[in-house]
Amino acid sequence: MPTGTTGSGVILASYTWEDDTLPWDSLTEADRIRNALDDLATVHGQHIYNEFITGITHSWAQYPYSGGAFSMFKPEQQIELAPFISAPEGRIHFAGEHASTSPGWIQGAVESGIRVAHEVNDLPNTFANE
Repeated sequence: MPTGTTGSGVILASYTWEDDTLPWDSLTEADRIRNALDDLATVHGQHIYNEFITGITHSWAQYPYSGGAFSMFKPEQQIELAPFISAPEGRIHFAGEHASTSPGWIQGAVESGIRVAHEVNDLPNTFANE
């Protein structure tokens, strides 16, 4: 640790997407952690192994509820689809990073959630008797 620093800390050792995730997804969690430690040791020195306490990995591609982390549009695809992605379909409104001007980021998900809250809040009360 740098001089004057005490205690433990946290480091994000790998953040990958698209085809770069395939080698990581083929590994067990223990092997993912070991590979990340090996990469850190290459950059920061062998003391990394002694200072390591615990680790965790997460693969969005293997996550059963989403099957991926975020949308990744092809060039010009977001411009082409934007008017339709966030357009309500009857009583169903769409929120999420994919339905924002900041796809791939939590900020986009939050902004689209606020947009949908306003859309729903500003609706005329036509569904009250349904």
